[in-house]
Amino acid sequence: MYVGSIPIARSVFIFPINVAGFIFSPKDTDMKEVFLNNLDFIYLFYGAAFFFLGTACLVLYFREKAKRTLTLPWLWLSFFGFVHGFNEWLDMLSLSLMNPHFLEWQRIIVLSVSFLCLMEFARRSVHNLRNLKIGPWIYVLF
Repeated sequence: MYVGSIPIARSVFIFPINVAGFIFSPKDTDMKEVFLNNLDFIYLFYGAAFFFLGTACLVLYFREKAKRTLTLPWLWLSFFGFVHGFNEWLDMLSLSLMNPHFLEWQRIIVLSVSFLCLMEFARRSVHNLRNLKIGPWIYVLF
């Protein structure tokens, strides 16, 4: 196998190695296989990242509310983070159960609600920062 013009070995492992929960073994020489074999961990960290986004935005919301200087509607971005993180964990659950149709419609609804929260954050941010009022009709476009 080559990277650019540099030859690299297919595998240097002679026994399975566990690094931070990811299993590397001689048969998992392609990075694609490594990621596919550990998708549950990827969804777990991906959902946690959105959950932490929601937590950080909630802290910003209460901090700015106490100072009475709400510049951005942090609460809507917080809702997006929590709901989208929950959606990623539902995806992880369907992957772990090996049933891609597990709660399929519910996951689509949760994903739609998360992006509606993100759109509302953007709509209100434009109004607060640019003093440009965009009505709720913008949802019809999407």
